[in-house]
Parts: sequence; C-alpha cells; structure tokens
Amino acid sequence: MRELLAAAGDISERATETRSEPWAIAYLETVRGFKPPPPPMSSADQIKLAETQADEMAGVIRAVLERLKLSDDDYTRGIDIAIKELRAAAPQGWEPL
Repeated sequence: MRELLAAAGDISERATETRSEPWAIAYLETVRGFKPPPPPMSSADQIKLAETQADEMAGVIRAVLERLKLSDDDYTRGIDIAIKELRAAAPQGWEPL
C-alpha cells in the first residue's frame, strides 16, 4: 500500500510540474478560445480599419499592375476595375488614395 501511495504521489507531482512548464502554457495560448476575446471595436474604428485595408489592397493592386508592365490603357483599365470592385466591397464613403 505504501508503494502505491508513493507512486500516486510521484505521478501527481509530475502532472503538476508538467502543467507549470512554460512550453505547456505557450501551447495552450495557441489554442483558439484560450484567451479572452478582444473588446469590441467602435463603429468608427471598424470603418477606419476597413478603409486602411481597402487602401492597402489598392496599393497592392497598383504594384501588381506596374510589375506587369502593361500599356497605359491596360493599366488604367486595371485600376478602374480594381477601384470599382473595392468600392463594391468597402463601406460607404471609401475613396481610393
């Protein structure tokens, strides 16, 4: 009986040590739902974030079109298509840079 209690104590101590290991905590932090959700954004912050994302997308599209070395007409057409699609997907009032 004494050996059984000693073995149970060892297992319990190892389980406690494992839970306190930094790697275990780091792993748990990667699990979805482990951390509390961020506070909700205000509508002004949501609009600002959406505008920033749309502006960055427009910059990426411009860079891609420039790297394709298109004719001026094709470049302008590509920009017009991108602006039209971004406006359709963006909040009201967004204007490209």
